[in-house]
Amino acid sequence: MTDNTSAIAGSYAGSGPVIECILDEGAPTYAATSIGQNGMLLKTVTFASQLEEGMVVALSNDTANTYAATEGMPVVEKAANGESLVIGQIVSTPELKRFPSSTNAACYAALKARGVDAGYPKAPVLPIEEAEEKAMLAGFRELGML
Repeated sequence: MTDNTSAIAGSYAGSGPVIECILDEGAPTYAATSIGQNGMLLKTVTFASQLEEGMVVALSNDTANTYAATEGMPVVEKAANGESLVIGQIVSTPELKRFPSSTNAACYAALKARGVDAGYPKAPVLPIEEAEEKAMLAGFRELGML
């Protein structure tokens, strides 16, 4: 970057092809609810290493990101000083697809959609609502996960 906001050498803006990638932002943290601009209560999600437009990224070296697990899509993470796998810069605003209110309940819904009878979430976790389940499963299908 040439705007002096990064200690990582190089000018990445506008050079090279645009490649769709999976962003490795770390584990999501679900905070309590917050009040949105429209006055409605919203669930707040933050990430351990949030990525934004304009940030320099590097190939993720997480061993879980295999070709089979990512269906061939490259996985990138926030580049650190001294990074050897820097490949570019985020050129568009990342879009969060769909996060269910409970990861545990989402797993039950996804298993059910794949034909696996895992029963129901155990208390205190409640099953996700039907509308939320439909939206989540549609997002999974859009990503090719179902």
